[in-house]
Amino acid sequence: MEFSDFPVETGIPMPEEEQRYDRHKYPWRVMEVGNSFFVPIAPKGIKTLHRLRALISYQHSRHPERFEARGVDGGVRVWRTE
Repeated sequence: MEFSDFPVETGIPMPEEEQRYDRHKYPWRVMEVGNSFFVPIAPKGIKTLHRLRALISYQHSRHPERFEARGVDGGVRVWRTE
């Protein structure tokens, strides 16, 4: 069988595994009501917005604080609302 579109290569190191939901990356625990932070994203980076919303849900399931995320020019902004 021939796989000419996918040549087999050797000696290419595998990159470190990326952590998709790094909840410690963002300043959840130091924010006060009314504070916000900005996460820049590439155009069509809707996955970042979805990931942040998933993290907000995770944070709320373990802590009483509430957060909201909105897409803004150039990225996503997250506010602490309660």
